Amino acid sequence: MAGKVALGTAIDYALSYGLDAIQSRIYQLAATLRARLADLDGVQVTDEGAEKCGLVTFTARQMAATPLKQKLRTYRINVSTSEGSGNLVSFQQRGLTEVVRASLHYYNTEQEIDYFINTLRTILHQPV
Repeated sequence: MAGKVALGTAIDYALSYGLDAIQSRIYQLAATLRARLADLDGVQVTDEGAEKCGLVTFTARQMAATPLKQKLRTYRINVSTSEGSGNLVSFQQRGLTEVVRASLHYYNTEQEIDYFINTLRTILHQPV
């Protein structure tokens, strides 16, 4: 029962904020993250498609995806990894084996993106 109440509350909250506003906010945050990642040495944003959503995928030359995910976790940053099961042909064509996947939501902040990028710089041993 508690799960149903929570879901209803989440739906009410999302509808009060506005679905178009939520999409716009997520797309803006994701575009910011993609641009910031692209500025890092050895980091490659791997997103494809004409429309980019709040899922941002990337690789880092300095560290494989799974160890990078584990290291980010020690800084309280949660990401996932993907081995391309949903787009295996694309992964094979691009020589990808695994990517890091950051999922942005409308309640995320620019300060959280700053923290993510600064932490990634630290992990990858890059100057600020």
